[in-house]
Amino acid sequence: TYRKFNQNILYPNCGSVFKNGRNFKAWELIDKCNFDNLMVGGAKLSDTHKNFIVNYMQQISCLILKII
Repeated sequence: TYRKFNQNILYPNCGSVFKNGRNFKAWELIDKCNFDNLMVGGAKLSDTHKNFIVNYMQQISCLILKII
């Protein structure tokens, strides 16, 4: 139940991609850089869990790597 509301499980995704640092959380850096809506092809950072890269349009891995 937790995953249904906090993680995008309707589409293929990379799970948590970015590592948290000692003094910050990965999602905080994503917020500060205004990358909330970053999308390359059909690969996009999830709206519900910013550390997830979601594959909305069956994109190939090289496009997902561009986000990373």
